[in-house]
Amino acid sequence: MTLQVLKRTPKARFAFIDGLRGIAAIAVVLFHAQAGDHIDLFPKSLQGAFSYGELGVSIFFVISGFVITHSLRDLETTPLGISRFVLRRSMRLDPPYWVAIFVTISFSVISSKIVHSHIVSDYSGAQILAHVFYLQEFMGYPEISSVFWTLCYEIQFYIVFSFLLCSNSKVLITAVYIASIGWPAHWVPEVRGLFANLFYQFLLGAGAYWAWIYPKSRAWFLLYLAIVLGISWSNGNKFGLMSSLTALVILAVALRGELTARLKSFLWQRLGLISYSLYLIHNPVSGASFRVWYILFGRSPTSEVSGLAITVIACLCVAALMYYTVERPCISLSKAWGPQSKMPHAAIV
Repeated sequence: MTLQVLKRTPKARFAFIDGLRGIAAIAVVLFHAQAGDHIDLFPKSLQGAFSYGELGVSIFFVISGFVITHSLRDLETTPLGISRFVLRRSMRLDPPYWVAIFVTISFSVISSKIVHSHIVSDYSGAQILAHVFYLQEFMGYPEISSVFWTLCYEIQFYIVFSFLLCSNSKVLITAVYIASIGWPAHWVPEVRGLFANLFYQFLLGAGAYWAWIYPKSRAWFLLYLAIVLGISWSNGNKFGLMSSLTALVILAVALRGELTARLKSFLWQRLGLISYSLYLIHNPVSGASFRVWYILFGRSPTSEVSGLAITVIACLCVAALMYYTVERPCISLSKAWGPQSKMPHAAIV
């Protein structure tokens, strides 16, 4: 493997990636409907299918690796350039996340006032502050919302990966890829809150991007993917299987030149557009929606089906509102900082 300058690629909207992100978000929504015991009267087979929706998290991690590698293609890999990139990501991600924290706490308080059997969670100032800075996992605080732990990982992925590129060292990059196999193989113990155990999923996305751009890199990437896939198959790691298959599908679509053509329907693109807001906000909204629906109409197979439909619609509406009022202005603010540099970064090939 050698280091080669990544040529500037034309800007394009990856419709397939956006659509895939929307599918992952809906999968997580359905998973939490099942995991939260909101659809207990559904057929067991359908509940079992919804239980696999948690794998949407692995899809998100792989997508992040692919998209972040693409976003960094024009970055001058210096500490200043990396810091600027991290700041832009913070502008993009933090405010919607903080709003989601506020909404989740508010819904819990309101629910305790309306539903006497519901006891409001005891959120401490230290716990909330730890969440604001993505430190709750490290510090051992319970998650305010069950999806927030993934943001702790994402932030670490961005920082570590960007500084990994800043090293401009093929030896270090290769070593990190090799070392990352230790976690899906269960050779290395996990440390709560530390990104390392799931970094291989992000690296699968980054590797898929490099394999698309550089034909010479495909052999080593497919070898890495095959190892992760084989290990995950042997030890029943469904998250490793999903992340490997997701990376393989993305690479296949990219090599066919269809990243801008697949999943272009209005539904998938709208879902992709609001997927981050939907992911952040769906838990408190779905909990409140199901609770109110069952108070009004009771629990029955029919009311559970209609309740799920109403809940999904409510989650989509609130997510869309959050996207247009909070997330989109943050995206505009992040873009206002402009490209960090016209100098492309080095990539492994």
